[in-house]
Amino acid sequence: MKDVYNLSDLNTSAKLVSVIKTLPYKLRDKWRAKACDIQEKPRKRAMFADIVTFIEREVRITTDPVFGDIQDAPVIGAFKESGRAKPVPRPKARGSSFATTFTTVEERCSLGEQG
Repeated sequence: MKDVYNLSDLNTSAKLVSVIKTLPYKLRDKWRAKACDIQEKPRKRAMFADIVTFIEREVRITTDPVFGDIQDAPVIGAFKESGRAKPVPRPKARGSSFATTFTTVEERCSLGEQG
């Protein structure tokens, strides 16, 4: 981006916001704090180069070969403290259904019901 002739076009508030809006929420939230830190310095505002530096750092953090993947491993067949197996969640049913029974008039009469 340093080779772009008119880098000042990228430093407009609208362009900066449009770049930040493409990031996931967690990174947008982190950027907001970073931008606040930058703006607390006298006569300084967040620039496009600051966003690039921020994103490069977040990529390095996320792709770290040792600590990059911090997700918990899925536990299959885990036991609760009580020793019973963890119940498997059932998929939610779509739509609705109901059942009913019916009898004909002849059947009701043969059963001795009044109706």
